[in-house]
Amino acid sequence: MEKLNLGCQLYSLREYCATPKLFHPTVDKVAEIGYKYIQYSGDNSTFEDRVEALKRTGLKCTLTHWDDKEIVENTDEVIEKHNILGCDGIGIGGLPGDMRNMEGYKLFIDKYGKAIEKIGRAGKCFCYHNHWFEFERYSNGKTGMEMLLENSDPDGFKLTLDTAWAHRAGIDCADFIRRYHDRIYALHLKDYTIKDGEITLTEMLTGNMNFDSIISECCKYGIKNLFVEQDFIYINAFKSMKISRDNLLNKFGDILQ
Repeated sequence: MEKLNLGCQLYSLREYCATPKLFHPTVDKVAEIGYKYIQYSGDNSTFEDRVEALKRTGLKCTLTHWDDKEIVENTDEVIEKHNILGCDGIGIGGLPGDMRNMEGYKLFIDKYGKAIEKIGRAGKCFCYHNHWFEFERYSNGKTGMEMLLENSDPDGFKLTLDTAWAHRAGIDCADFIRRYHDRIYALHLKDYTIKDGEITLTEMLTGNMNFDSIISECCKYGIKNLFVEQDFIYINAFKSMKISRDNLLNKFGDILQ
């Protein structure tokens, strides 16, 4: 069985790559921790910096979060930059605030539709990252997520399924993967726990999320790109990313690399 790719979502370390000077040592540390894959997101770096970092460290970039305006207005250039990165996932972080309503989902597909189709024809995916609000159900009986999937190009439009946000919206992530596996390019792996009476993020497999079923479904359907992401970290950030990686590989080492 071909193993799934366990990567580091660089957004987790955004404070440590907020300037070009900080970017390179941060990516070096990601490689030193043992990650083989990375998602570029939240880093204040140039395209040239990103390319050089991959060559220097041997990391592979399999997903990005890209400027949405550039995706729409300069699609060909964005595709070519991802060709240079060796990356097939061209992502955005979510639906703009003014589109988070029933009409907005249609406007979103209308706005990005041509770029999505072009990205799909180039053998790549436009990857939409969910939060919680996409699972609100509207007067037409459909959730925002259902409208996105039903009205978009199935070859070009894929999901980066954020497990924690989906779970917080009441979604059974393993069941969602079973139903929509052909529309999922990647997962963001996050764990939840309770601390001082509040729901909070924590290092992978130190919380209460059921990742046995989630990882099993990814393996079953060949969803290859899994990224550790922790939006808010309460210990040393690099230690946190190492704990999450080590915990996942200790438990799922026969599945993940």
